Amino acid sequence: MKSQPGNMHNLQHGHYSGNKASPTYNAWCSMKQRCNQSTVKNYQHYGGRGITFDSNWENFADFLTDMGKKPLGMQLDRIDNDGNYTEDNCRWATPLVNTNNRRNTIYITVEGITQPLTYWARQLGISADVIRNRRKRGWPQERWFEPLTIRNIA
Repeated sequence: MKSQPGNMHNLQHGHYSGNKASPTYNAWCSMKQRCNQSTVKNYQHYGGRGITFDSNWENFADFLTDMGKKPLGMQLDRIDNDGNYTEDNCRWATPLVNTNNRRNTIYITVEGITQPLTYWARQLGISADVIRNRRKRGWPQERWFEPLTIRNIA
């Protein structure tokens, strides 16, 4: 009979029920895979560029002690995208915060306020794709946020 890994893990930390891992345990496993397994999707953005995790986090219980349980709807996020997975550099963040904490996020400063392009788009009710296209086409920044009109679609 094939052993079920959940039973062993459940005895140690209670983050496995039957064959189902908790969201916190899944986040920990995914972090380790991104850093260690070259066959995993997106490895090149993590382990492939030298991102590692705290050696204490080899043990799930230590990860859990440092990070706590994953709050509903949150994701494991590195504050400094070039830094490793460590207690000081990780947080539970919303998907939006996590998405805007990528290396390819475009930041725009308007009247002394710097925020991701997607934040400006949402605040102004303009598609982020429209702003990206205007920027790419060389439009002056003051026109990136203009509402769509027949005149400026072309």
